[in-house]
Amino acid sequence: MQRAIRFRIEGRSTIKGRHEWLEKAASFDLVGLERGSTKLLFEVPTLKETIPNYINQEPLWPELQIKENDTPFSILEGVIQEAEKPAEEQLNTDRALLKTISNFGEILQKGFDSLTFNGQKTTTVVSAATVNRARELRSQTPPEARIVISGILNQLTSNTRSFRLLLSDGRVVKGILPSENIAEIGRLWSQPVTVDGWAVYSASKALSHINSTHIAPATPGEAIFEVLSRPRTRNLEEVLPKASPLGRNLIRNSFGKWPGDETEQEFQRALAELS
Repeated sequence: MQRAIRFRIEGRSTIKGRHEWLEKAASFDLVGLERGSTKLLFEVPTLKETIPNYINQEPLWPELQIKENDTPFSILEGVIQEAEKPAEEQLNTDRALLKTISNFGEILQKGFDSLTFNGQKTTTVVSAATVNRARELRSQTPPEARIVISGILNQLTSNTRSFRLLLSDGRVVKGILPSENIAEIGRLWSQPVTVDGWAVYSASKALSHINSTHIAPATPGEAIFEVLSRPRTRNLEEVLPKASPLGRNLIRNSFGKWPGDETEQEFQRALAELS
């Protein structure tokens, strides 16, 4: 649940270390369990009660604004429901959250047909189909990749540590600010900057946002970074032809050696798929 809550508030589901506010937000109590029954009764406070200072701030995606009656369970239900949408409509998931849904499969394997969350106003069912769908979406979602991108820093939000970058082609890229002093970055507002960080992609392979590690004034030579690159979903070994004389172990077998018998055309095709 912590991953789901963090994603709704900060736009990222994972980060190193423990965070007291997040542990408090995901708290609940088991108050009912009868012998022989498969029903569990939980007492769950709303996020307004546990983290009131967080639910009123502007999220990275306004359409995912936390509601006053939201609870940890309703947020988790929202992630499960989101995963059932077509890949191109995915907003409320990333690879880590899809893995969380996939992990429900371990419970189903113990002899259960499904898991049902009966919320205040909604009912969400997790079945084998739900788990398989989450696994499929996760396999389609490119992993995070290093990115360097330049544009105009046209929006900063301090409470969510988020920013928006306007690219030369008119597109807007959302991002999470680095751990640097936000006041220093604020001085770069409306100026050309270069952002270094990790690109996070959705299941549709579109860029979701950037977890930035550094933001600095752009220099004239960094104009080449004004174009978004495609996500790299496969490595060189995966795109090399199966009929290659060195097979799938080309990289390992060729390390420290001259190229083998691969043709120039085979390497060109492999590199093209990586670009």
